[in-house]
Amino acid sequence: MKVPRLAAIAVLLAPIPFAGAAEPAGAAQVHAVFAHGHLRVYECCSFLSPSHTEIVDFSKHLVLTHARPTEHFWVKGCAGDQARGELRVDLRLTESEEVVTKARLKLYEGSTCDNLDLDGADSRSTVTGEGQSRRLLFEVWNDEFHSNDTATADFTVGQNPGAPPEPSNLVAGRVPGNSGKISLDWVDQATDETGYEILNTSTGQIARLAPDSSHTFWYQPIVYRTCFQVRAVNAQGSSSWTPVSPTAECV
Repeated sequence: MKVPRLAAIAVLLAPIPFAGAAEPAGAAQVHAVFAHGHLRVYECCSFLSPSHTEIVDFSKHLVLTHARPTEHFWVKGCAGDQARGELRVDLRLTESEEVVTKARLKLYEGSTCDNLDLDGADSRSTVTGEGQSRRLLFEVWNDEFHSNDTATADFTVGQNPGAPPEPSNLVAGRVPGNSGKISLDWVDQATDETGYEILNTSTGQIARLAPDSSHTFWYQPIVYRTCFQVRAVNAQGSSSWTPVSPTAECV
């Protein structure tokens, strides 16, 4: 049965101030949203074959800001190569700092998992403020003769206190005339960070910098290719690494 599946410290100089572009404070206010739950798809039996059940657990973590106020995700599962459940969840941050969640579960049933025969749908919505969570339950069924297929979903969505947004545009380069000195620059996108971390992904070394940093130097002789990532941190957690790939920014 084919089932779709959804999913050492380095020694540095003190940071040198750098005038990097940043979002306005309101735009950079971070809302960390989580959604944890499962999708269950049941394909009923026939005279010649048994029933099948597919359960897809999911745990999503997304970040919303007023500069990027919307996100969405899908969860899909297929049972018995015939019954397919699809859950789409849309999230929107409002001006009042609440998150509106709208979700829709669809059940498809046919001779293959990629069929387009829609048998039913169920929609739900909720609103959560900071520190709040809500549970959403869905059920869709096909009551055709000898085709009692169902799709159900059960998940909790809510807001955690926010980690800072990730920095952007990390640029690494050797300093002319000093090949052992690497210059690192990035754009500081956060307003509530307590510091920054630079990761040398080639060696695993991490350097910790003060808040509002957007430039520093790393000292390392040219012995092999060296790559870097940067992230913002605060008491609530850390942002994603920039760039996403650990080998995207190298010297």
